[in-house]
Amino acid sequence: MRMNNLLATLSLCVLLTAVAACGKDDQTPAPAAPVSMAAAQHDQANLKIVEYGPKETRASVPFNTQPSGKAALWMKLDHPVTTPNVAIWWGEHRLQSAISGDDISAEVPIQLFNSPGKYPLQVRGGKDRSDDKSNIVYFTVN
Repeated sequence: MRMNNLLATLSLCVLLTAVAACGKDDQTPAPAAPVSMAAAQHDQANLKIVEYGPKETRASVPFNTQPSGKAALWMKLDHPVTTPNVAIWWGEHRLQSAISGDDISAEVPIQLFNSPGKYPLQVRGGKDRSDDKSNIVYFTVN
């Protein structure tokens, strides 16, 4: 009985798929037009931080310690960075940043995480800090 129900259901699915395909042209879509430089620059303005770390520390305790002894953080963006002068900003402090494709990292001076609080982090780029901006994420100092 179960086998008959299974075969009937399978036959019905095949029939419905065939009916749904009737009258449809089998054409592949036309290739997309090349993206203009203006459109590419517009897309770049939509930087998005998709992951970052670390996300917290205790006041004055270095995190993700580098060989220099300084604290550092990293961010993963939703696409590679091509805008000039891109950097991570800790509030209104521009951090010296290193970029590799869609990854960006920066050392963080200890004076920025001496006091407890929730600090905004953002990626900014362009000729001045207001050109391209990412979403804001937060770093917590306990």
